[in-house]
Amino acid sequence: MLVPTSVFQLAAVLLLMLPGIVYTAVRRRLVGPTPEDQAFSVRLTRALAVSVVFDIAYVLIAGPWLVDLLSPRPGSNDALSGLTNRPRVAAAVALLLLIVVPTAIAALGQLRLRKPLLGERPLALAPVYHPTPSAWDQAALERGGAFVRVFTEDGHWVGGWLGAGAYVSTYPQPRDLFIDEEWKLGPAGDFLERVPDSLGVFVPLTGKERVAWISAPADQTTPPRLPVHRRLLSRLWARWRRRRGRHTPAS
Repeated sequence: MLVPTSVFQLAAVLLLMLPGIVYTAVRRRLVGPTPEDQAFSVRLTRALAVSVVFDIAYVLIAGPWLVDLLSPRPGSNDALSGLTNRPRVAAAVALLLLIVVPTAIAALGQLRLRKPLLGERPLALAPVYHPTPSAWDQAALERGGAFVRVFTEDGHWVGGWLGAGAYVSTYPQPRDLFIDEEWKLGPAGDFLERVPDSLGVFVPLTGKERVAWISAPADQTTPPRLPVHRRLLSRLWARWRRRRGRHTPAS
């Protein structure tokens, strides 16, 4: 692969590639990720093809003027003297041709005519795909401040409170869930009590689990806490077990 070694070569590469990259990025933002967008080679090929179309159109419309702008000034040995002598014009042209025009074309390509109803406009964007890649990405990120329970593949319930320290991984990473406050669950998935001294639990999701979110009571913004005496007893019991484990020789 050839790497640009001069400012002129770098500018040529940007002129060739950037319009297509901007166009495909804006279109993907408006339409949403299509199945073929998951392959980088497809996105790169599409961006290159679109850039070629834009470059040909620019040459047909304003070719002589662009050549004059890019040509060296008479008596100058600097290949970029045409740009450096008029930096504001060069910057405005670059902004227009590389950013504004591809963005506008991508947006106009998604406009659809429709029969306007009450209060509606005759033109509207018509996305083909939702920009969120999956239902999990849409739902999981909006379920903070609630209880969650997961019925695992091996038939066990895991759950707790999704607080400020919870974390959910989404596309393109494998799905998993960090519950920052673990709770004990009954056989039917009912929440019994919080696990003493819980620092959280990590739950990997392979696709066969069932995940349910349960809102807290209306008058409750934080999970209910155990009574003070039970919290103290549970902490003392946990410390005693840890110390006993350190002093008990392995069998």
